[in-house]
Amino acid sequence: GIMTNTASTGGEGIVVRRPDVGYTNGRTLDVLKLKPWQDTEATIIKPVFGTYVTIPSSHLVRSDDGLEFKLRGCPEDIAEGARVTFKFCGRRADGLPKHPQFMRVA
Repeated sequence: GIMTNTASTGGEGIVVRRPDVGYTNGRTLDVLKLKPWQDTEATIIKPVFGTYVTIPSSHLVRSDDGLEFKLRGCPEDIAEGARVTFKFCGRRADGLPKHPQFMRVA
């Protein structure tokens, strides 16, 4: 499809807009940027707390390929050692996932 073709040629995603709306400067609800997402699993290592915060702002996780990074959006009471599924949009040069987002407990 269009998304697969765009990604295979180095494109980051596609932009979809309402056909009845002309160009608008800045952000608008009439235009959507769609990027292909991948998903995989990781193991919760420990919660990460921000300054002056009593609930975790993120969790340190280890992916199946051994990389460790912070994952936002996990339930605050998730147990260390729990397996989670997260989605991401490609990988950075150092191999870490770009924009990882918690999806569910695996």
